Amino acid sequence: MLTTVLFVQASGCSWEKADGLFGVTRATAHRWFQTWTRMGLWPRIHRTILDELGRSALLDWSRATVDSQSIRAKRGGEHGAKPH
Repeated sequence: MLTTVLFVQASGCSWEKADGLFGVTRATAHRWFQTWTRMGLWPRIHRTILDELGRSALLDWSRATVDSQSIRAKRGGEHGAKPH
């Protein structure tokens, strides 16, 4: 189940194309994905991984990036360009 969900999310493959790929139907995999999403599982896993990497001194925050998927820039931010 988890392999199918992670494959779809990491590869961008559609749920339809993943049907039966790892021995799980797309309906079952998608249902579990939705359940885990509602439970807040993905942010908890992400935070756990970051915490573990931090404890092991394996994070270099000086090389971190933020994109529009992570942080929304509202109207260009505080110092953004003003409309003409």
